[in-house]
Amino acid sequence: MMIRRTIYLIIFLLGFSLAFANQPDSLILSLLLKKGKLLELNNKDSAMIVYKSILVKADSIGLFNREIADISAKLANYEYYRGNTEMAITLALRALRYYEEKAESKKTTQVMILVGDILRGNELYDQSREYLFNAMNKAKEQDDSGLLMNASNRIAALGIDDTRIPQDTSERYAMLSLEIARKQQNDSMIYNNLNILGVLEIQRGNYHKSLAYLVDALKIAQTSFGEDEPLILHNMARNKFLLGHTGEAVGLEKRAFQLAHTLNIPQYVRLASSYLKDYYRSVGNYQEALYYTIQYYDAKEFILTQKVLVQLKEFNNRMEAEKQHLENQRLIYEKKLTDGRLRNFMIAGVLLAILLIMTTGFMFYQRRQRQHIRKIATQLDQSNTVLKRFISVLGHDLRSPFNALIGFTDLLKNEPSLSSQEREKAIERLYNVTRSTYRLLERILEWSQLQSGFVKPVMKSCDLSELIRDPIHILEPAALLKNIRISYHYPGPVTIFADENMILTVIRNILSNAIKFSHQGTNIEIGISSEKNPVSLYIRDNGIGISHENLDRLFQLDNNYKSQGTAGEAGTGLGLILCREYISMHGGKLEVTSQEGKGSTFTIILP
Repeated sequence: MMIRRTIYLIIFLLGFSLAFANQPDSLILSLLLKKGKLLELNNKDSAMIVYKSILVKADSIGLFNREIADISAKLANYEYYRGNTEMAITLALRALRYYEEKAESKKTTQVMILVGDILRGNELYDQSREYLFNAMNKAKEQDDSGLLMNASNRIAALGIDDTRIPQDTSERYAMLSLEIARKQQNDSMIYNNLNILGVLEIQRGNYHKSLAYLVDALKIAQTSFGEDEPLILHNMARNKFLLGHTGEAVGLEKRAFQLAHTLNIPQYVRLASSYLKDYYRSVGNYQEALYYTIQYYDAKEFILTQKVLVQLKEFNNRMEAEKQHLENQRLIYEKKLTDGRLRNFMIAGVLLAILLIMTTGFMFYQRRQRQHIRKIATQLDQSNTVLKRFISVLGHDLRSPFNALIGFTDLLKNEPSLSSQEREKAIERLYNVTRSTYRLLERILEWSQLQSGFVKPVMKSCDLSELIRDPIHILEPAALLKNIRISYHYPGPVTIFADENMILTVIRNILSNAIKFSHQGTNIEIGISSEKNPVSLYIRDNGIGISHENLDRLFQLDNNYKSQGTAGEAGTGLGLILCREYISMHGGKLEVTSQEGKGSTFTIILP
């Protein structure tokens, strides 16, 4: 039924486009908006398809007003539930910037809550906490109980995931939100808060009290068609399992799995299938375990793939738009040149002296315009070269892991004679390939976000000498595996004004490379020079080093240099490019000195 409705809607949109092809853009958008609002009452999925077409049309004419911002916010919430978190955060931030510029306090607070929740779902807890508590303060300033209810609910949900938030704090916010929701008879927020309270009681070990909360939440969710019903069922299954009622737990988890499939919510499919695959493997039912393992990785792969596809589509659209813009400029300049010649010929018949002066000026103008056109053409060629190189790198680096993924899944699917040990080994290899592919996708997404201009540093005062300790603790186990010693002499407090997360990312990348390219039993030295401004941080290894001709290729996407580590570790070549971009955003520099066969020194210079 859903497929049929979608087909009818696509046919309607095609017919609509043909019928109104010659109508004003404002009329087309107005009619599409009315159609979307009507569909939203009965068929949310179809309404979202219409809203997407509105955004495409609005972008094509450079329109972004309040109605377009409202649609962006609705689509962001819809895409977030379906695992398209990259598209969701992009749409939400566009809407947020508009509402902040227009000083629309209520809308700003609503979207801040949504952005905070999207960040929470992607485990970016520090950023999520900042957005959600800012939204809480704004709700209190506006004395808006509805906004206060929503912000409190999401802060309570953050406390479930972020162990740094005390359980009592999460409970207090959930109770506050629940009290307001009951006064306003908001069923969706009532069952949402009951579910959070149920999970908190599971964490405390109060399983019977937890079950009471979850049963009440499920009753309300079932009557109000709540999209979180699979999540509540999953939490009830956890509760039953901890109480020792394994049969009931499996039944509830299966209901959660089927409902998540029906609602097309991949996050909940992943949660349910994760429990079921582990259960069936523990009881020796490897056929069912294999089925739910495939469902688990399909859901996880869907979420990752959507992020990459959205980023690539936006990147390609940007490049095409830039190419079209440059082509339009060239045509405009050519038209100006033609019009200038005609004007000069007309003036020639009136006054010869003026003709000579204008001819001289025109020739000078023409030469400058030609130089400008050549410059634009060169920029276009460079953009195309970078794009081709990016697609080449992406295709080369993704082909091998995806071939491995296909090979292992094909083995698990078509070889029923495999022993349990062989299946476990194949699943472990499949997991390792998936993790390495995910790290590659993260690097690609970070790079594309930098190119889009959405990433901005959040500057604050911090101690660089303390920041270094975190990457060392994280990467020290990898160094120990290669018998590599990391030397760091604490110099005392060194205050810088920077984005902590960006600086940590740079240090982790460079230190990870130093470990990767160092020989067994060597040393890595880390030091800070703060005697004068700017501050310098260096990381020096005694590894394989880099040849002089390859040094210039380290930071070039169109001529990128990649090499294997001393233990055969692979790399994408994107890490150092990201590091240079982050340091440049701080007004600093990343310098490299190296000698092949003797090691390298990377120096971070910050103002």
